[in-house]
Amino acid sequence: MNYNSSLKPSSIKSSCRQYKIYLQNENLVYESLKTDVNSIVTDSSSSGEAIKTFKDKVLNYSAIIATLIEANNLDIMEADSFIELVGDEVLDGMTIIREKRSAKGDYDRYRGEASSCYEKAYKATSVEMANHWKSEASHYDGLASSAYQTYDFYCKKEEKYDQINAASALLFQKSPNLRTAANNLMDLLSEGASDEDIKKCRQ
Repeated sequence: MNYNSSLKPSSIKSSCRQYKIYLQNENLVYESLKTDVNSIVTDSSSSGEAIKTFKDKVLNYSAIIATLIEANNLDIMEADSFIELVGDEVLDGMTIIREKRSAKGDYDRYRGEASSCYEKAYKATSVEMANHWKSEASHYDGLASSAYQTYDFYCKKEEKYDQINAASALLFQKSPNLRTAANNLMDLLSEGASDEDIKKCRQ
């Protein structure tokens, strides 16, 4: 986390839901295309070597469509994971770091005051003065304890942000490879590549 860090769950969730809708709609188009392609492949009204070669090429387009659907489905699942991951708490880096440092400064100062009071109590020349400084030390101990609780509170917020940030960095990493593979196969088909090259690309 740094001063520019910011986690706004409502905004992230809204973006994820919109992205899911886009992918789901895209999949509907792909599924329709897949149905059309499969109808061509399974059509037995004509035969011959030329028809077989044509159907083999059409099957390559079916593989592209299936790969794109798989990539979209992966991103849909990752979007759901992201929605669950971010939770509901807004985490602002500037506020968290400022308050954490302020609380740590208060804690150190109060601990210093308490230590000074204990030393004065130890050196006191009367019971009354010793008790006075012990009371003062106890007061600063209480303030230090409260300051530390505040410090710990913001430390945990910072840790929570860092954990979410680290986990989110692992999301949406699988689909790009699938889309690249689909695009590479499409390029080979467009270029009229050999069956051997196409076969290697599909592996």
